Amino acid sequence: MKFIQRVISNINYRRLLQFEKDSLNISDKEKIFLKYACSDMTYKQIAFEMGLSERTVDGYRESLFHKLKVQSRVGLALEAIRRELVNL
Repeated sequence: MKFIQRVISNINYRRLLQFEKDSLNISDKEKIFLKYACSDMTYKQIAFEMGLSERTVDGYRESLFHKLKVQSRVGLALEAIRRELVNL
């Protein structure tokens, strides 16, 4: 019985995560930025890799901080992992 409860709980958790992902409205460029932000690259390196200005990358960062309700890069990475927005 406990096994079945755990399976159902896991399914419900996965559905909730999918709902959260869908409701965040994260753009494809923000997803790419997020992947790089979860690495050890600097924002300047991320901008170069994405072919964007540092100011544009700053905009992606601030937008994701707001959407994920975090205040730092560490918080951004942890929240992205928790919500399964990036794969390690």
